[in-house]
Amino acid sequence: MHSIDVKHDIYKGFSYISIDLLKNHEEVVEDRAISLLHYLKSIENYVVIPSILICNKTNVIIDGHHRCWALKEMGVTEAPVTYINYSHPDIVTHLDDSITKETIIAAGISGQLLKPKSSFHHVLDVYGEAKPLLLLSSLSRCMVM
Repeated sequence: MHSIDVKHDIYKGFSYISIDLLKNHEEVVEDRAISLLHYLKSIENYVVIPSILICNKTNVIIDGHHRCWALKEMGVTEAPVTYINYSHPDIVTHLDDSITKETIIAAGISGQLLKPKSSFHHVLDVYGEAKPLLLLSSLSRCMVM
């Protein structure tokens, strides 16, 4: 099991919310999404997945586009989300800063999606080391219809 120590004001909570409230900022890779869907369908009754990381102010998906797509396809109506303070300076969009947070949020709000995998978010831990943002996700159970 991995854990990560981050500043307390990055994590803003966990909840199950209507999947329709989530806003993509980038397209999904179809083959990858379909593979995930097949895997999730192979598990009976419920699935355990990492929560979808979203901006706590806008509901824009920061990490978890493929999970969100697969859950919608399976008829799941409430998605597990971890809210993060996306404006926090310890969250970076890419190690080379090739895309801005403002661009990502604007894409999510406008619906003009960016290319798949245009960002690879990291969070700086309390020691200043960059870790994949996915480590902030909670393992969550989703009921499958």
